Parts: sequence; structure tokens; C-alpha cells
Amino acid sequence: MRYTIMAAATAAALFAAPAQAQYTVKEVAATTVVNQANLRGFGDDSTEAYSLGFDFDFYGNTYNTAVVSSNGFLAFSAQGSGCCSGQELGKDANTPNNLVAGLWLDLYPPSNQGISYGTTGAVGSRTFTVAYNGIQFYDTQGTGRTATFSMSLFEGSNNILINYNDLQVAGVNDFTSGGIENIDGTQGLGLFYGEAQTTAGAFSNRAFLIGTNLGGVPEPATWAMLLLGFGFLGGAMRQRKAAARIAYA
Repeated sequence: MRYTIMAAATAAALFAAPAQAQYTVKEVAATTVVNQANLRGFGDDSTEAYSLGFDFDFYGNTYNTAVVSSNGFLAFSAQGSGCCSGQELGKDANTPNNLVAGLWLDLYPPSNQGISYGTTGAVGSRTFTVAYNGIQFYDTQGTGRTATFSMSLFEGSNNILINYNDLQVAGVNDFTSGGIENIDGTQGLGLFYGEAQTTAGAFSNRAFLIGTNLGGVPEPATWAMLLLGFGFLGGAMRQRKAAARIAYA
């Protein structure tokens, strides 16, 4: 009887609704990053808040404004520009949190003012996009090395698209990260994290769709919990079988 209770409790824990939405990621075809309707003049290590034009659900909270950082990410609350390197998403409670990171590191937009944003589409299926087009890195100013990528939020599905074109990160030794993180830094889905020149370069001309209903690979913490839970459940079942054999021998 003890083992039956244990198995039932483990099964209930496995299939209980999570406290926050669980995101998965799927690689899709990259598209050319184009400037959006509103081209902005960002200073170094600066942020600006923009209306999405619609409500967007992120980790169970609803937002209609994004705070865009010159350092390659957008956040759903104002917590600074994130200078001067990315954090390991979902494993660092230090602010900023509550964000979508395309290429979070020390960028230098004053060199060409290539950050733009805009909302397109019909009501019910609108898309908010922030584009970073040919932005230089602070540490390699004047070398001609730039990054081009975009982040898009989709109305209705609440999906996120991170779209990379050319990431010329050779010689850039700042730490960088890409992916998403919840409001307190306890959950996240990371595409990459580490020294830019050894991690981000492999993401040129790739794109990633992130959402809660994609059927992709779960967040690492979720996957680990499932494996552990199934291990407990299997162990409980084996104990029950052993007890049954003893009872009926």
C-alpha cells in the first residue's frame, strides 16, 4: 500500500499544471532582417519603451509595452540596459530579467543608428518586431564587424521569433546570451551563453521560434523533473511487483 500511494503521488506531480508556462524552441528558416517603420537614435547603454499595440502573454503575465535595450534585448519591465555582457538565462537572478535576448552583449548603436521597431498585421494577428541592423560591438569599434538580428512577438499565439542574419563576432570576447528569462530569473530557455566569439558565431543565418505550444524540446529544468519523476514512478512499480511475488509465492 505504501508503494501504491507513492506512485500515485508521483504521477499527480508529473501531470500537475506548472506554476509558470513552460516554453519550447523550434528552429525555423531565417529571413532577411529589414528596418522597421520607426528607426531610432539609440545612445550607448540606453533603453527606450515602446507600445506593442496589443497584449502579449509572457510567463503568465500580460504586457503591452516592451523596453528595448541598445545591448540586444527587449524586456517587459524597466531594469536597465544590461551593460556590459549577457547573463546565463534562467540561472541568474540579477537584473535585468523578464526579457527576450537576441544577442545580449555590449553593442554600440551610435556608430550607425540601426535599431528600429514596428507593429504590423491585422488586429488579432499582429507582430511587434525590433531589428538590429548592422550594429557594431563596443569592443571592436572601427573594425567593420557588426551584428544583424531581430526579435518578434506575435499576438494571439504569444510566440517569439529570434532571427539571426550575420553575427560577425570574431575578436569579441564579451559574454553573450540569447533566449528568454522569466520575471525573477528562476526560469529561462537559453539558445547560447558564453564568450561571443566562440558561441554566437554559429548562429548566423539561423532562426528560432519559442512558445508554449510548439511541441519542441522542454526547458532543461522541466525535462530533468520529468526524468526524475518517471524514475521514481518506475521504482515504485518495481517495488509493487516484488511485493506481489512475495504475497503469491
